[in-house]
Formats: sequence, structure tokens, C-alpha cells
Amino acid sequence: MAATMADYHVLSDPGYRLSPQDELQLDFNPPNDIVLSGNPVHRPVLSFRVYVPVAENPSLTSRVTVKIGTTKLFDATKFQAGYTTIYEVLNFSNLTTGNQTFKFTTDSFGSISDVIIWYKRN
Repeated sequence: MAATMADYHVLSDPGYRLSPQDELQLDFNPPNDIVLSGNPVHRPVLSFRVYVPVAENPSLTSRVTVKIGTTKLFDATKFQAGYTTIYEVLNFSNLTTGNQTFKFTTDSFGSISDVIIWYKRN
């Protein structure tokens, strides 16, 4: 059977407020038939929404980091006040079979919501 067009797993729908010392942890247990090798166009995609509150200084930027274990999947600093949706293409090596925990952190105040992992299945 050919790989599906796309399958997905919603890790979180509601927004989680984060402070600089907080870490949002979301578990993902991929299906046994997830595609984790082969053609690079079949790589998994992590999508999520970042919200940085409007501050007294609207040009204030925020850094968001996403990891599985100690492996950084995403690390960026240019989040200004408001909402931003991120789509990060992952390497096959970033995921394995078995339960994994995505860890979200920020260096300022804000929220993470609408976290979805998109992937192909055999």
C-alpha cells in the first residue's frame, strides 16, 4: 500500500501560557506504520501557534524553542506581539517509534496552542 497523503495527531488544541521558566511537555506516540525513512518529501511536519502578548514595547521579541529530548527541532527569536503559526519540517531522525515528548520553552511570556504533528503512514 502507498503512503497516505497525510495523517495527523493533535497534541494540543487549547493555548498553554508559558513564562520564562516554564516548559510545556506534550507526548506523541506515533503509529507503528509511520514513515520514518525514504523520500525526503515524506518527512513529518510539526505545526503550532505562538502568541506573544501585546506589551508596552510592541517591538519586543520572544524566543521559542522546541525539543525532543535534547534534540532541538525549532529555535527562533523573531516573534513579535501577536499570533504566528509555524510549520517546521522535521528530519526522519527526529522521530522514532514509541512515545516521545515534545518540549516547548520561551524566554518571555506567551502561549503555545494548536500543536499538530503531520506525518505519512504506510
